[in-house]
Amino acid sequence: MKDFVKNIHFVSQGDGRPVVFLHGFCETHKIWEDFIPLLSPNIKTFALDLPGFGSSPLHSSPFTLDEVAQELNSWIDAKCLKKPILIGHSLGGYISLAMIATNASLFSGLNLFHSTAMPDVEAKKESRVKAIEFVRKNGVGAFVQNFIPGLFYDEEHPAVPSAVQLASATRVDTFISYTLAMKDRPDRTHVLKKSIFPVLLIGGEFDPVIEPDSLKRQALLNSNIDFSNLLNTGHMGFLESPKASAEAVNHLILRVSNLP
Repeated sequence: MKDFVKNIHFVSQGDGRPVVFLHGFCETHKIWEDFIPLLSPNIKTFALDLPGFGSSPLHSSPFTLDEVAQELNSWIDAKCLKKPILIGHSLGGYISLAMIATNASLFSGLNLFHSTAMPDVEAKKESRVKAIEFVRKNGVGAFVQNFIPGLFYDEEHPAVPSAVQLASATRVDTFISYTLAMKDRPDRTHVLKKSIFPVLLIGGEFDPVIEPDSLKRQALLNSNIDFSNLLNTGHMGFLESPKASAEAVNHLILRVSNLP
């Protein structure tokens, strides 16, 4: 565990309240590069490569998202981050929920960015198994050529080529390990119900992965939860609707800053 914590790659900038960014599946910390400058100047950002992605080493397989969460909580302790806000995109949101379920006292706020506290339904589990079979036969590069553009409302969006290039570098063992871990993740709605700090759920009007109506229902679980639905947006709001996304996240940062 200590070796993994020591070797987690991250990029940090700014000064102020710590905000930890966890990227989504087949991404790295680089996915946040254009978005972070749009946020409040009063924060210190930490954009991580999740274990197995980018420059962070992979766990021995198989592993659960809870095990990844425990590692990242240990990293937060090691870096002496005081009450950071967690911002997790998709897979990063699943891990954020697991981190809070393990030790909620570490954190002061949460943003699920196109992510959900709900577990996979059976049809989704089956599609993940099929994705693994395809990647074992054809490789990650072939998979992401269709997968990544489909995450955008506009498949011709100028950010698509760079997102595909970033995803194509994902290692096969990383792809398979995380796909299995996502498939088997538990229901985390209790984390939202019990949250005593501000939570923001960001959805996309045309998100093909996380239905905005599901997020609306989850937002009703706790009066601490805000919901922002991005119009004409798929699963990549920080790239497709960066200004509206930044406005929502900055409001979360302000809510946390105003806490006693």
